[in-house]
Amino acid sequence: MKEIHDFNPLLNGMNRYIPEHIIDRGIEYYEQGLVEDVQIKKPWIHATVLGNYGDYNVQVHMADFSKSRCDCPYGDYCKHMAAVVYYVTREYAQPGYSEPAGGPCACAADETGAGVAETALQQPNHQPDDDLDQRLKSIGKEDLLETLKQLMETVKNC
Repeated sequence: MKEIHDFNPLLNGMNRYIPEHIIDRGIEYYEQGLVEDVQIKKPWIHATVLGNYGDYNVQVHMADFSKSRCDCPYGDYCKHMAAVVYYVTREYAQPGYSEPAGGPCACAADETGAGVAETALQQPNHQPDDDLDQRLKSIGKEDLLETLKQLMETVKNC
């Protein structure tokens, strides 16, 4: 029997690090049955995801998503991680758990009940940590603009 887990912190972490369009691709991978060999050994989720160029080993940290890793060539927080998160939210979620409409999204509520995206936008003096600053600098301008547009549309619809 599968152990039951609360995945809200995991979803919030994923939404913080993975753009929505990449999450959508991860959901497609989950729906295609490409997530295999899932093992939860708190605080880690280990899985294999069948990818375009081979099978990828994915390690998702349940408490601190920034520690999550995948050995795919993408080199950042990727669709394979999102596929694993979506798999465990469907297969191991506690009774009564419900995902935000349309699957995991940036407007998921945090522990205070505020929308995560809404909360992020209301923090004008927030100083990004070095890791976040580095990741933002590595994203192409067009990808960053597209992600911001999607985030603004998501917040508007929440």
